[in-house]
Order: sequence, then C-alpha cells, then structure tokens
Amino acid sequence: MLYSLCTAECCIGPETPLFPLKHLHFHTPRWSQVSDVTALAESTQVVILSYMRSGTSFLGKIFDVNTDALYVFEPLWKVCEHIVPSFAKLRFLNGSVVDPGTSCEDIGQSIIRSFLTCNLLNIDQSTLTQFWMAHGRKTIKLLNCIERSSITTCVYRFIEVCRQSNVRILKTIRARLERTLSTLEMLPHVKVIHLVRDPRAIISSRRLMGEYYHRNLLATGSGICGDMRRDIHTFKNLPQEFQGRILQIRYEDLSADPVHMAEFIYSYLRLEMPTNVVTWIKNNTHSKADDGKPLGTLRADSRKTASKWRERISWSTVKSMERACQDVLEDLGYVLTSSEDTLRNLSISLTKERKLLTR
Repeated sequence: MLYSLCTAECCIGPETPLFPLKHLHFHTPRWSQVSDVTALAESTQVVILSYMRSGTSFLGKIFDVNTDALYVFEPLWKVCEHIVPSFAKLRFLNGSVVDPGTSCEDIGQSIIRSFLTCNLLNIDQSTLTQFWMAHGRKTIKLLNCIERSSITTCVYRFIEVCRQSNVRILKTIRARLERTLSTLEMLPHVKVIHLVRDPRAIISSRRLMGEYYHRNLLATGSGICGDMRRDIHTFKNLPQEFQGRILQIRYEDLSADPVHMAEFIYSYLRLEMPTNVVTWIKNNTHSKADDGKPLGTLRADSRKTASKWRERISWSTVKSMERACQDVLEDLGYVLTSSEDTLRNLSISLTKERKLLTR
C-alpha cells in the first residue's frame, strides 16, 4: 500500500518523486560510520513532549510545512504500544535481534536520539516502517520507497534526506521530561518544547475518541495528571546545565494567537519562520469548517476549538478532575470552576494570563 499525505497546500503521495534531492550520491556506509554526533553542528534538533489530545499534531505541523525541516510523528508508538507489551524483539537492518526489556523508556530515548542525529541504522525496522511515518512530509517518502524497493536502500537514502534537513524535530506523547534529560545531556544542542493543556480538556477530548469505553475515567484522569505532575516537577527543578533548553507552552495560548506563538517558538529556537508557515497557520485556523478528524489540524476558529470541551464535558467529570488535578491546574495557570454556570459560560476564561516559561 502506498501512502498519501494531504495538507491545505499540497498532496504528497505515491506519484511524488522519492527523495527528490539534487546530486544525491548513494553509498552504503559501515554500521559504525553513523554516530550520535552526525551533522549536529549545522542543524536544529527539537523534541516536542506532551500528552495525548494536547495539540501536538497542530504544533508539529507548524514545523512539518517548513521545507527545511524533517518532522517525525510519534516515533515511539510501535515500541511502546506493541513491541514492549508483547515481549517481542527489535530487529535491525544489520540483522541483529535485541530484547528491548520491560520498559520503553530507555529504548525510546535511543530512538529519539537516533532520529535527531540521522543515526537511522540504530533504529529498529518496526519503528522505521510504522504507519505513523505517513504523517510527515518527508517521512512518508520513506514508507513509499519501501513499498517499491528494499528497506536497506531506502533507509540509506533517507539518511541523506535527514542530514540535509536543517531542522530535525519529533513529537511524542510517550516520553516523560525526566527521562528526556538523558538525551539533553548526550546531545547538548537539543531543545525541548513542553506542550501542556488543561487536563479537563484532555479528558473530554479523549472520551470523544472512545478511549474510555472499557476504562475507569477517574483513574485515567488521575494518570494524566500524574504524568503532568512529574513533568512539572522536573521542569521546576532542572539542573543548571539544562536551563535555557526547555520551553513550556500552553495549548490554549497557541490556539488564541497561533501566528504570534509560532513566531515566538521559532525565535526561541533561533530560526526564521518561513512565510509559507504563516500562510498555513492562517489557512488552518480560520477555515470554513473543521476537518473533523481526530488527528486533523484544520479548524474554523482555533480559539473556539480550544474551549469546545466546556460545552460537552459533564459537570461531575469536571469536579472529579479538579479534585484529582488541583495542583496541576493551579501550577499551569488554569482556573477552577465555582459552578456549572461558570463552566458553560465561555465569556469567562478558565486560563490565567502568564508569561511563557523557559528553564
């Protein structure tokens, strides 16, 4: 099956040339030739770290439409959701077979570092071929190449694509900030964007997707806030050597003024934001209608979209979440509701103004 990726501006699919690079010289390097320091000096490496249903698809797309960027969508999905839980093995292009252990945390950070440094030979085949790779403008071409040629040939070619990308960025909901510090320690040029969202909105959005058909909602909500609580603690107590490398932003602020926030994020990363990114943001936050897709980024009004949860969530769920997550809500600048009328009245903001936080 050949994959297609369509945006408001163009469509990348089977008919798109594979890796259309000028003067691409294909060669087969030895396994040891690709290391964690490959081509770091002239590129920007970023990890978007967040939680399911927190706006990461939209934030990631702000970089994916940048033609200088290589964007990787949820690279830890296969390992964390399938390989580790089923006690399966990781298989690599050199023929080696590795037991990943009982936690995806360590192997997850290795995958993150390998994508950021174009060290793709250190990534298992199941990760390189997972269907989420179809969510990036460049990674989709790797999948389509594999449909037509050998995976080895395609991966070596994609290493060149990676090396020629001035910005390398990935987004994940399957890594926590504390463990990601090991990547910051090993790769001193990497920065993290910690995207947070009101946990009451997160639980409402997840419920719409049917996630709680067989789960206890309160237990899951407590789990969400547990992850956020640990990340907030890590963010507040960063060792000196990591300060200045982590930016914490709220989805609500991004939705309220997406162009300004995007400009700030690009500036924080010391990048110039291309004009086509501005065009994409305007087209996708003020469209005629939402695209209605769970992972879609097309919105009629991004500000209103960020508040829709207040109209559909039950009052009892809100109170349960506020009891379980009060400290998280207060730390991130969200307002507790005093009544159901307050919840439903969208003219009353549940988001306090605050400065953007970096550590």
